[in-house]
Amino acid sequence: MLSAIRHVRDRGAAFAELRRVVRPGGVAVVVELDPDADRRRAHTHARALATPALRVAFAPLVLRTAPTAATIAAGARTAGWTTVRRDDDPVQPVYLLRLS
Repeated sequence: MLSAIRHVRDRGAAFAELRRVVRPGGVAVVVELDPDADRRRAHTHARALATPALRVAFAPLVLRTAPTAATIAAGARTAGWTTVRRDDDPVQPVYLLRLS
């Protein structure tokens, strides 16, 4: 799931459905914008955006309004995922949660 969980109204239901369809022993990966990303990673991403307005608005209006990794991990655990491993992308302002 790539930068989609932020748009889901009922995240609990979404995580439960992921849990249902991933076969036993399988893994689901959630990649989401990281509101806690350092300035360097945020700037790297913003520089690549098409317009000056998007570059200026990216961090305060898009990145900083994304759900935190802790929030998403808690929702995943509530839905029955027992292992939630977080990795940060070293360049882009995203985190990866591996759910199993």
